[in-house]
Amino acid sequence: MELKVNLKNNIFKNSNIVFDKTINFIYGRNGSGKSTLTKLIQEQYSDNYDIKVFSGSEEISNSEYLDAIALGEENKQILAELKTIEKNITDMTEEITLIDGIVNIASDLEEAQKSYEEQRKTIEDFYTDSARKVRNHTPKISSTNYDKNSFQEDIKNAKSLPGEDRKKHLTILRATKKDTVRPHNFPKINTQALLKDTIDIINAIESPSKAIKEIDSQEKQNFAREGFKIHEHKQGEICAFCGNEIKFNRWNDLDNFFSKNIDKLELRINNAIDALDNTIEDVKNIKALESNNYYEYYIEEIQSINEKIEIKKQEILTFLNTLNVALKTKQKNIFKIPDDISETEVPDNFSDIKNKCDMLIAKNNKMSSTLSDKQTDSALLLRLDMVKTILQEFEYETKINELERRKGILTEKNELKNEKKLEIEGEKIKKSKLIEQMKNEKKVARRINDSLASIGSKSFKIEHIEDPDGKKGQYRVRGNNNLIRPINQLSKGELNIVYFLYFIYSLDSFNKTKPTIVIFDDPMSSNDDTMQYLMISELSKFYNNFKSSQRKGLILMMTHNCQFFLNSRPSKVGLRHNDEEFIEFYQKNAYYHFLSNGEKTDILRITAEEEDFSNSYELLWQELEFLYNNNKPDLMLNPARKICETYCNFNGIESNKFYKDNSAARKLLNANQHAPYDFDAEQNSRTKEEIISLLKNVFEKNNAADHFNNNWKESH
Repeated sequence: MELKVNLKNNIFKNSNIVFDKTINFIYGRNGSGKSTLTKLIQEQYSDNYDIKVFSGSEEISNSEYLDAIALGEENKQILAELKTIEKNITDMTEEITLIDGIVNIASDLEEAQKSYEEQRKTIEDFYTDSARKVRNHTPKISSTNYDKNSFQEDIKNAKSLPGEDRKKHLTILRATKKDTVRPHNFPKINTQALLKDTIDIINAIESPSKAIKEIDSQEKQNFAREGFKIHEHKQGEICAFCGNEIKFNRWNDLDNFFSKNIDKLELRINNAIDALDNTIEDVKNIKALESNNYYEYYIEEIQSINEKIEIKKQEILTFLNTLNVALKTKQKNIFKIPDDISETEVPDNFSDIKNKCDMLIAKNNKMSSTLSDKQTDSALLLRLDMVKTILQEFEYETKINELERRKGILTEKNELKNEKKLEIEGEKIKKSKLIEQMKNEKKVARRINDSLASIGSKSFKIEHIEDPDGKKGQYRVRGNNNLIRPINQLSKGELNIVYFLYFIYSLDSFNKTKPTIVIFDDPMSSNDDTMQYLMISELSKFYNNFKSSQRKGLILMMTHNCQFFLNSRPSKVGLRHNDEEFIEFYQKNAYYHFLSNGEKTDILRITAEEEDFSNSYELLWQELEFLYNNNKPDLMLNPARKICETYCNFNGIESNKFYKDNSAARKLLNANQHAPYDFDAEQNSRTKEEIISLLKNVFEKNNAADHFNNNWKESH
């Protein structure tokens, strides 16, 4: 028969592929389109062909009923139906079964029953829980004997407090009794009198007597005073300035003026400065109110008073410093009147602030004596506020109305539950009838065990089990230690060989009325050499039996493994090139290579030995030639590198010695073959010709030019 597949998927270069042989072998790396081809065949020929696909253990599910493997086509079909029926039973049972976190008929019914049966208790529980909340909120809000009856009594008086009032009452409630606060002291300052006295002092001017009328200016007076200080009061004292003798009468006149008048004024100035300094120090030493000595209830008032104290201190200090500066200016030049300070702004003293402090202290001390009563009042108001909040959060009125609504739901959900029970009984009857139709697959199981034993495998065997429902065709795995092995502990390769053998042995049960398409989509998966040998042996038998039975249909064996591709097909060993059988090797069966250039896959039909490869090393040269012809220099680096590695491994050459001094080839052939964090890797910028030239140069320097020429010549 002939099968033409429309390759409508854009992964292929070819528009279609025609299978005109019964047995077809396809080699292609992963990602080259093998699985895509399988899907296209299923899409285009499922109606007219019995299509069977083996793609490894991943595509076949374990039994969902037991820790076992399900065998048998009919059993699998029945199990599929049973799966649907049991899912229906499970789903419907779950609908009438209470499951945490799931909303269904049962949960609705339970909720309705609770609403109906506990309609009175629901409100009673609310009273009890709410009373406990109020009682436990703080011991001062309610007494220990506060119960649900007390809470019900409070409902009619419940009232919300404004936020600020709630905060104040909480503050009172948290308060502990404070010691009596003593009056807060402030210095007594008469600012008006200070200004007046200072102005009098700085405006005072003393004039000399007529006897010393020559001292008629401030400069002369200062000069005379300094001269008076440095001369001695004795007969015959000579003036240091004019060189004349200072007469005794002159001494007396100067002494009377400076000692009796100026010294008195100077003393007055000094005393005033000292008094101001003391007052300034007193003002600076005024302390703020200590909040720790007061109840938290008054904290805002304390903050306000302390702000006023600080402002007033700065005002008065500024005023006092102004007076002090004026006096010290006068002190420096006693005969001169300083700048006018009569317009200086005179601040109020601390009287007003002291009154506020006294009032606060009085209130604070009074609270100490009435704290217990205030806390009792605050506790009551806060409790009623809390009761109001609890009622609002619970939606008290709505909850009572909700009880009546749920009565109707209870009847409705009971009716739904009874309907589901009748449906479940109907599904159980269907299930029993299907189980009666199931068959054992013991014969196939024995063949599988015999095949495993024939290659010396003693790691496990399968044995038939019956589950509690009586389902058949299910097999568990027994290990070589005679213990049951959990299915999830079987390796991928072990599961794969069991399902492969079952697939092969059960092909006779396929539909006999339609032509058959059997597809092996990468059947070898994680199997060791022994298991691969068993798989290849069984495939060979199957090919021969399929052909000899003259069954209509075809076989597709697809793999990404080069050696499996070569070994799973008929062997050419022992045949000579001119033998008829050798010549017919590529005519009896069809062989294909799927070659991808990274974007598109090219399907090559192999019709002669020179187009084929005999090992994975030849495949690398063929792949290099394909990528060369498709002008894919970036993709050429990978097979070129593998060619070098294979050559080195086969000939026992260290890679460092192989590349020798050809660092350009070494770096290029390893470019982009590293981990993503290798920052020494560079992008390829060489042409395909340059890559081949570098590869050739490496082989030439290793005295292997003939090897290169033979392989490149053969492939190119």
